[in-house]
Amino acid sequence: NRRLRQALTRLNQRAAEVFSLRHFEGYDNREIARMLGTSSGTIAVTLNRARKQLMGELREFAGGSNS
Repeated sequence: NRRLRQALTRLNQRAAEVFSLRHFEGYDNREIARMLGTSSGTIAVTLNRARKQLMGELREFAGGSNS
């Protein structure tokens, strides 16, 4: 969980906010879109990009811990 939070700090602020609202706060894409004044499609794209970046960051952490 600490590593995930560290990786979140490397996302841009909007992506980190969207990811947190979805995965930590439990809001759905439509609710997040309403809160942030955008479309649920934009939220879906933002989440997909954030997840991909986080996976890369977490792989980097994991790879670094084995060296």
